[in-house]
Amino acid sequence: MITMAKGALAAFFATATVSLAASHAALAAPLTLACDLLHASHPAFELVDEIVIDLEKQSIDFRQADTMDTSHARNWLFTNRLEDRLVAFEDVDGIVAFGVTGGRPLGVRLGADRVFTFAWIAGSDVWSYRWQCLP
Repeated sequence: MITMAKGALAAFFATATVSLAASHAALAAPLTLACDLLHASHPAFELVDEIVIDLEKQSIDFRQADTMDTSHARNWLFTNRLEDRLVAFEDVDGIVAFGVTGGRPLGVRLGADRVFTFAWIAGSDVWSYRWQCLP
């Protein structure tokens, strides 16, 4: 069931990437959000507390801004490079993005309520995260 869902999701992302890449209009300056984790189905992105969305560069950067208890800052950049693809755009309800990174589909939504939702298919698992963010 997950394999079928992954295939359908990957096909959707590939089709939508082609059709939407040419349709996004004038884009805004990068948006930097301070965020508190509400939900994590996997520990990979638990330390993210800052998210930068750059519609012009078509990138989303997950950062660990609070480095008080760590030896180094961490960040995870999702953007267009090599085989990775990301399409991010504003819609009436906020910001939506989807793409493929490392051959794995991902989806993002920042709603008007400033809840940032991220889902990623990693192998046979679906990782999901939700943060409450402030500009």
